[in-house]
Amino acid sequence: MITNPASATLDIVTLPIGDGWRVRIFDGHRLQFVGGFEAKSAAEEWVRHSARAWLANSREFAERL
Repeated sequence: MITNPASATLDIVTLPIGDGWRVRIFDGHRLQFVGGFEAKSAAEEWVRHSARAWLANSREFAERL
């Protein structure tokens, strides 16, 4: 769970184990990955078009805890 979405950094990475690409999200305290992208371009598109909504949902979830 990302605790501070406003300060989150997003990086597109591959990991040594497994296939595909992932978006690494780090808010200064917590590290989380969104995976399942077969191509780097798909991960980049997710960052451009969906990451903001994902981060907003993450913040809303954190506020309910």
